[in-house]
Amino acid sequence: MPTPTMSRRSPDQQRAKPKEIKKKVMTEGVILEFVVDNKQGVMPDIPQSDYGSCIMNMPLIQHQLMTTDEDRAQIQQINQRIKNDIDMARRTDDAKNVSAHQTDFLFYKQSQGVNWVRQVAFSFVERIIDLNRWKLYPVDGWGIRYQKGDRTKKHAHWPHSWAFVYFVDCGDDCSPLEIYSEPDPAIQQTLDLAREHDKSGQAIPASISYQRHSITPEPGKLCIFPGWVPHEVKEQQSDRARYVVAGNIAQIAIQPQGIEVNVDGYISGKA
Repeated sequence: MPTPTMSRRSPDQQRAKPKEIKKKVMTEGVILEFVVDNKQGVMPDIPQSDYGSCIMNMPLIQHQLMTTDEDRAQIQQINQRIKNDIDMARRTDDAKNVSAHQTDFLFYKQSQGVNWVRQVAFSFVERIIDLNRWKLYPVDGWGIRYQKGDRTKKHAHWPHSWAFVYFVDCGDDCSPLEIYSEPDPAIQQTLDLAREHDKSGQAIPASISYQRHSITPEPGKLCIFPGWVPHEVKEQQSDRARYVVAGNIAQIAIQPQGIEVNVDGYISGKA
């Protein structure tokens, strides 16, 4: 086999100009990878001192789990158990953004129904990500009972990659889940820092926004959206209680890249 050699140009032959490489800025999917500094245990549900996470712009997932009579019969039983579990649970003192009866964030360890919701949400996300590049952690799951006058202020679940809400029981006049387009200021700050300091070669957008949604509660409906997306439940006007399960899913890079972000003390929605 001949040995490869460099080709030679004649003296009057001009060197070809290399093609300009343009980095494509993603508008959907993972738009920024970064490393979360977790050395202080800010995210205690993730057992790593630091981990690769991401900001993504994936469409809202809405799915009604009760699609057949058999589904409806089984899930209505699960929902009733979840309601009973929430009613019997002690109201947490660490709700941060929720002005309602909220359980502990790790309530899935006490409620089989809440854990079932958590696993279903995990299975939806697992279908749409590249498992060669990412690992998933279904990190928590809790229950909330809204009564008349209760609310949840506008907030986000960042730096978790995904957030989910499942409607357990509600009436037609219960408050909708409001999902907003403009991100929490911490997201814009992270994008600005990454554009200035990131050395990984990522094409980083100047800003990010989401599609505005107002989701009518419906028992059996599961909603999943990126964790950076702000959402809110305005004051409950109905006399009928509104029961939901909520939680987070961490999407962690197998080979982390990007700037390191410290989120110590960060609380989305904090005044």
